Amino acid sequence: FKNLKPKEYRAIADCLELMDDSVDRLSKSVQEMKNLGRVKSRDFLFHINNVQTWASTALTNGNTCLDGFADKSMNGKVKDSVTAQVANVVQVTSNALGLFNQFANNNRH
Repeated sequence: FKNLKPKEYRAIADCLELMDDSVDRLSKSVQEMKNLGRVKSRDFLFHINNVQTWASTALTNGNTCLDGFADKSMNGKVKDSVTAQVANVVQVTSNALGLFNQFANNNRH
């Protein structure tokens, strides 16, 4: 994107940082889920809580990114492009967290 306003540049930079953190947290969540079948019963809740915490943080990061584009002075093209992609990530993350929470509720030892 050319000719970004300082607000737009900051919002994009913040979004990139937030999404990078989200990728790390979701990657850790996936690894933690892979290990759930091998953990002892007493450790199961600890690992469940890790996944829920990390996925929730990724969801919050996505919403925080979207909030950065709430200013009406933002360029329509930049705002539309970034928010469409991030909104999709937020929706998928929310769905995944909902499914995992259902799994967690059904499998608490």
